[in-house]
Amino acid sequence: MRDYNDLITDLDDWESHNSCEIGPDGWLAGMGSFNLAVAFSSLFWPEFVTHDDCVFMAPFRDHDAQNYQRLPTGCDDDKTRTEVTLNNQHLLDLFPNEKARPTREQVIYLGRTLKDMWQLKLNRDFPDRRMVVSFPEDYSDDLMDYEITFWQERASNQG
Repeated sequence: MRDYNDLITDLDDWESHNSCEIGPDGWLAGMGSFNLAVAFSSLFWPEFVTHDDCVFMAPFRDHDAQNYQRLPTGCDDDKTRTEVTLNNQHLLDLFPNEKARPTREQVIYLGRTLKDMWQLKLNRDFPDRRMVVSFPEDYSDDLMDYEITFWQERASNQG
């Protein structure tokens, strides 16, 4: 069982203020909202789109198409590298206005959760494609090093 008191850094304060153990559900009831829940659903269970036989996070806007055109896509391996590049997300960039620095444990937990959920969603949405979600967990002192991305495994990049 997860120790949410380590992952939600102000849960202990909430519990001591309420003189009881409230857990993450009680904390959400006090801190959350339907707006936040809907917004987070787009992060945890995102929509994906295809463009030129590549899979990207939706929405795929004009500037995304321009970035796609700037990257080499002449062969399947280049398309894979293009997917890796355009789908790359540093976890710290998800919340640029966060005042408190997250702990490494929080970043790893979020990355693992996103990896699992994105993999399930990509497999569901694209059953005819071999989708790969990557979240390397190698230890780093710089939390900005933690990033997640996804791509499709193509015949030319299978070993």
